[in-house]
This record gives sequence, C-alpha cells and structure tokens, in this order.
Amino acid sequence: MATTSKKPQDSRNDFLVYEVGYLLLPTLNDEKVAAAAGDFKSAVSEAGGSFIGEEYPKVRRLSYPVSKSIGGKKTPFESAYFGWIKFESAAAGAQKLKNFFGGDDRVLRFLLNKTVKDSVLARPKLVRPARPAEGGKAPVFKPSLEKEPAKPISDEELDTAIEKLVVK
Repeated sequence: MATTSKKPQDSRNDFLVYEVGYLLLPTLNDEKVAAAAGDFKSAVSEAGGSFIGEEYPKVRRLSYPVSKSIGGKKTPFESAYFGWIKFESAAAGAQKLKNFFGGDDRVLRFLLNKTVKDSVLARPKLVRPARPAEGGKAPVFKPSLEKEPAKPISDEELDTAIEKLVVK
C-alpha cells in the first residue's frame, strides 16, 4: 500500500485579506510615528503577508477617552494617531501580526479584521450646509410626513413593465 505525504500548503488560495486599524499614542513625535508606520509595514512582510494598502497615521480626536497603563498608572487619552494597513496573509501570519501589535508599547489600541481586497474605496466627502446670510437663520430641512397616494396601474401598463424587465 502506498503512503502519501501531505505537503504544507502555501498557495495563494490559503491567504485571506486582513486590515489592521491602530491608534498610536499621541505623545509620540512625528519621527516616532513615521518609524512605527514603517515598522508595521515591515512586520507584514516578515509575517509572510503581502501589502495591499495603508493610510498613514494622522492625529484624530477620539469619541471617548481611551486609557492605557503606562508605568503602572492608567493614563486616559482623548486623541491619538489613527492609521491602517491592509494586507493579504495566511492565518498564521495574521496571528503573528496580532501578537506584534499587542506587544508594541507605541500602540494605544488596535483592531485586526478579515476583509475583502476590493474595499479600498475613496471615502465620501461630507457636504456642509450653506451658511446663512448675515443676521439670517440657517435653512432647516423638515421632511414631509404625508405620503403621496399610490396611483392605480392598469394591467396593460404592468404587462409592459414586466416585458421590459424580462430578458429573452
């Protein structure tokens, strides 16, 4: 009877796409933030992953204070440098990166998620309402609570609409 040996698989089919979002301590200077961002990209390669995209860390005001124990004292932070990296990796590589981020003292908090490759999209820009003229009031949008009554549709119109939608 012949025996078969199983080889460890390292095909691209075993790789998943991940994204890690991280908050760096706001006490870091610009050089240390740049060094951290470079270290994180290098860690992706060292863990066997391939880099897809990133957003360089920028200072952001946090929605709520986030605390970190520094020198045995719990210190709350109201702002942090936020950045993210998207990469493709095997599960073992993602676990290595999770341990790397968890052990880095520069990281306030991080989140590692599975995602899809195509979700690197431009964010929609927020549209600011027009400013009122001096001394005037800002326009207020009030949606109408009244609904328009439904118009009856004939059988012929319905059949015509269905025929347009059906692919022959």
